[in-house]
Amino acid sequence: MLNLGSIEVTIRKVSHKCILEYVRKFKDFETVMSIYLKTAMQQTENSHLKLKATNSFHSLLMAETKYFSHDFDCSRPFLEELIHSSYQKDYTEIRRAALITLIFILRVSGVEKNIGQLSPQAENELFQLRFESEELAFLLDVLLKSGRPESIDSVV
Repeated sequence: MLNLGSIEVTIRKVSHKCILEYVRKFKDFETVMSIYLKTAMQQTENSHLKLKATNSFHSLLMAETKYFSHDFDCSRPFLEELIHSSYQKDYTEIRRAALITLIFILRVSGVEKNIGQLSPQAENELFQLRFESEELAFLLDVLLKSGRPESIDSVV
């Protein structure tokens, strides 16, 4: 996973391919997601690793969405990390990558479960982000109309 932060493109690509093959073979997206979260997404010192890991996770999610579930134990913390990374004013490349990944993950069925359990800070950041992306605003409107907890509805 740490090789995703390498300056060598070939090393990053091989690392990503290995992770993708692991998911395809073992159908274990949860373990991979947990490792992404712990070793790369929550990085504060290595912004390059965080950016490349976010991009890698998005590619992985696009390729193997069928193995992803919002029921995973790490899904809500991962979603909150994406929200927080999208909301940060530093590192515009990380913000952009996190926002694109966040929008994609919000489209995956079952997201309502995690949206309804967000921390107050993540909930507030998510709804502030709707002003930065029309697509995100649209997705949140659709999710709100599908019937979610009152705490979320009161933020909008």
